[in-house]
Amino acid sequence: MNIKFLLKFGQRIHLEDFVNGFLYCSNAEQLWKIEDEQSIKGQGDTLEASAIMYAQNMTLQSKTTNITVQLGQSKGKVRFEPAKKIPVFCMFAVYEEDCIYQNNGKLKIKETLNKSTVEKANR
Repeated sequence: MNIKFLLKFGQRIHLEDFVNGFLYCSNAEQLWKIEDEQSIKGQGDTLEASAIMYAQNMTLQSKTTNITVQLGQSKGKVRFEPAKKIPVFCMFAVYEEDCIYQNNGKLKIKETLNKSTVEKANR
C-alpha cells in the first residue's frame, strides 16, 4: 500500500509553526488523557507508548501484599510509563486506496476512509 498523503491535525498556531519548520510535540500522557477524558476516538491516542496484551492464562501478583489473582484468558492495555513524558509528533497517513482519481488526474481523499486505514490508525 502506498501512502499518498500525510495529514497533520492540530491547533492553527502549531500548524503554522509546522509550515515554518517548527515541530510542536505533545507527550504520550497528554494523548492518553485527551482520549480517556473526552471519549472522542481519534482526538488523542490511548495506545501511544502502549500495547494491547492478550493472554491465554494470566496471573497477577501485588508487589506490596503478595496477593495473587488468577485471571485466566484476558485482554488488557499495557502502558510503558517512562515513555509518558517523551515528545510525540503525530501525522495521519492516507493510503492510495483511500483516494480517488478525478478526471483532471488529481487525487481526492474519499470522504469515508477504508476500514483497514482506520484500524491501522488506531493501532
